[in-house]
Amino acid sequence: MRLRLLTLLTLLAASLSPGAAPAQDLGPVIVGGEQPWQSFTGTISASQTLDLFTVPADRAFILTGGCVQNGTNAQEVDLLQSAATKVDGSTTILLCNPGSGATSMFAAGRAHVLFPAGSTVQLQASGTLSFSAAYYFEGYLAHP
Repeated sequence: MRLRLLTLLTLLAASLSPGAAPAQDLGPVIVGGEQPWQSFTGTISASQTLDLFTVPADRAFILTGGCVQNGTNAQEVDLLQSAATKVDGSTTILLCNPGSGATSMFAAGRAHVLFPAGSTVQLQASGTLSFSAAYYFEGYLAHP
């Protein structure tokens, strides 16, 4: 028993020694209390611009997934960051099922789109959108 304790203490001391490798910066850290996740759902119509979320001044927002309902001209819905195009919807990447049978990174929840502190996450539909398209997006707050 003493030998095990001594071995454990030796290993612990070695791992804390000045020669140990420094910690690596792994990027944004999830923050925001017990529920750092944000999600947005609703519908968007032709020529409409919607403000989905304004990122707090001391945080970043990482959009991880979501999509816009398929249909005629649904690819004409863009994702904006404070009025500037962030993701062009004409690529079909924002559609829930882009027809090719492949699931986009957004629909699969594997996107990682950064919205910096103070920016606004927006959706914008072109004037030719022929129906009210449903949408869903989600992500998390992080330290910048």
